[in-house]
Amino acid sequence: MNNTHAKPYERVQLFSGGGSRFAYYLGSYAALVAHDLKPDVIVGTCGGSLSAYLVNLAPDPKDLQELMCSRELYRVITAIRHVAPDEANRRLKIRYMTQALKRWQLSKQRGKRQNSSNQTATNDYWMSCSI
Repeated sequence: MNNTHAKPYERVQLFSGGGSRFAYYLGSYAALVAHDLKPDVIVGTCGGSLSAYLVNLAPDPKDLQELMCSRELYRVITAIRHVAPDEANRRLKIRYMTQALKRWQLSKQRGKRQNSSNQTATNDYWMSCSI
């Protein structure tokens, strides 16, 4: 096998199983970013894969914290429950969770654009007042 095209990663962060480590993973990611050590790739299993997905949605630690405190994420997490294999299709649960988190991401992006245009309008107003 020829590995000349393979890019070696300098930093890899591993998020193993979930449980109480869920918040720890997100905090350790934020600490790495704060020290300019952002991982090139994050690998997650089980609950750790959800943490990795959240980091993918909100790579900035401040946005990640906002996501963690959002009602949308609370609703998604509380909607997840154990079901028997014949009760529900697992893919539907994952699709529901993914769509809910993408809606949060889109609303966040929309809010940033609106805040940016509102700030420009406010600056223009104050500039016209000072003349």
